[in-house]
Amino acid sequence: MKKVFLACALLSTVAMAAPEQGGVEVRFNQLENQYNALKQKEAALFTQKEQQAIAAQKKLEEQQALYNDVTAKQQQLEEIKNVRFYKEQYSSLANKYGAIRKELEKEMKQNEMVVAEFTKLQQIKGGM
Repeated sequence: MKKVFLACALLSTVAMAAPEQGGVEVRFNQLENQYNALKQKEAALFTQKEQQAIAAQKKLEEQQALYNDVTAKQQQLEEIKNVRFYKEQYSSLANKYGAIRKELEKEMKQNEMVVAEFTKLQQIKGGM
């Protein structure tokens, strides 16, 4: 009688353990699926940030060339404005070039930040 009771207890324990084992496996598979989905989202976002950084770098190079031209023109106007007949107009132009230069500086800083943030992200990802 004890043997039958022990056999029933052992069978019930094994029977109860089987659904739990299946439950753990199912939960593990769900976690794996969530992890893989998150990795895919991460890769997609990384690619998006990379494209933004490439565009920002290209724009930054164009802006740097324009900035150099604007600065040179502004300096030229500053030098000649006092020796020309239309001093006020030259001075006004020099001020307008200065305003454009300041706007370019702001835009360039924004693009530099985009590139710098991606560079940091790339370093972090490389370290993983």
